[in-house]
Amino acid sequence: MNGEERDRLIKLETKFDERWDNHDNRSNEMWGYITKQLAKLDDLPCKVNLEKIKGINIRFGLLWSVLVLSIAILGFAIRVK
Repeated sequence: MNGEERDRLIKLETKFDERWDNHDNRSNEMWGYITKQLAKLDDLPCKVNLEKIKGINIRFGLLWSVLVLSIAILGFAIRVK
């Protein structure tokens, strides 16, 4: 193998290594972006569940109020008779 062929192989190997390094760096950047996006989504289910619980509590309170009010009215109506 003469000097030119060896130099060409060295350049080819260098380009190959540089491309893989760039690929690895790009993959790391994309993975960082993905993990940031997923971190933002971590809070979402908790907030959604809190809103659901808040809505259920409001409905339960309303139902409880209607039940107590109807029992009070029924009790008052029976006393009046």
